[in-house]
Amino acid sequence: MMDRTTPGVSVVIPTYNRARRVARAVRSVLEQTRPAEEVIVVDDGSTDGTAGAIRREFADAVRLIERPNAGPSAARNTGVRAARHDLIAFLDSDDAWRPDKLERQRPVMDDPGVVLAATNWVGGGDRPPLGFADLSLEGEVVVLEAPLRHLSRFSGHRIVLPTWLVRRDALLAVGGFDERLRVGEDNRALFRLGFEGKIALVTAPLTVLSDERDAVQLTRADEVDHRRAAAAAMAEVFAEVYTRAADEPKDVQAALARLLAYYLRAQSELAAVDGRAWLARRRALETLALRPRGRDAAIALAALAAPGLLARRTRRKHAHNGARTP
Repeated sequence: MMDRTTPGVSVVIPTYNRARRVARAVRSVLEQTRPAEEVIVVDDGSTDGTAGAIRREFADAVRLIERPNAGPSAARNTGVRAARHDLIAFLDSDDAWRPDKLERQRPVMDDPGVVLAATNWVGGGDRPPLGFADLSLEGEVVVLEAPLRHLSRFSGHRIVLPTWLVRRDALLAVGGFDERLRVGEDNRALFRLGFEGKIALVTAPLTVLSDERDAVQLTRADEVDHRRAAAAAMAEVFAEVYTRAADEPKDVQAALARLLAYYLRAQSELAAVDGRAWLARRRALETLALRPRGRDAAIALAALAAPGLLARRTRRKHAHNGARTP
């Protein structure tokens, strides 16, 4: 059996009920100009014949692992633990890679200080790719020596999981993906990795994100249930990161405080809409302790003083915008 520490790349593709779509993702990995040493597909309890479809088309070209349904984090962790190589690349089963993705990304990991390399990307509906006014993408690779400064930008870091190439040992050391979280598990892992070393960005768009939605798509940002789960998960993530960032530069601490305040305020507002006044006030106090400004401060003060009034105003706003409310 091959030694786990053999230099190389193991690709982990979790999938669930995507018999018609996963083949495109797998093909994009098998057709790389720099082949991966191992391709692992983790079927997370599919009921639509996904596992059979993979066996018929790819046979021994992939390692197929079947497990009871437990969500994408558990499926990814299963693949990481089973991987035989020291670098792990992730791909979602509805996305794809450009043929030279690994060829251009793999050499970045020759720097032992880099714990994760990501690539630019295209697609993904209305999500913007990596470009920022204050981040030069003129070279082939941008190395973030202090990755928390980039990760904590309020407009989002835009480093998406299907672009990652990460050191297996580093990912395992930070606990892999939090299987309790419905959303935000990739951000938790990413921020934890940000404390472990440098993050590199390959500026070429080498990953193609799906613009389509299907029945197993978890991220539906327009739904209140998703907003509620996201607010709770990200408040938990940023509470951890903010606490750990005591030795980081003041501007990084301030940026993390702003993000934590934003998600605590969102929890407070949603709790008010749900009729949980005690939670709305508690989260409002936690928000105000971070000295927020602008909208976050105003909403937190409203939640503290009159959560019922805030709930009515929030419902009217969402009704006017056509959004669903609880």
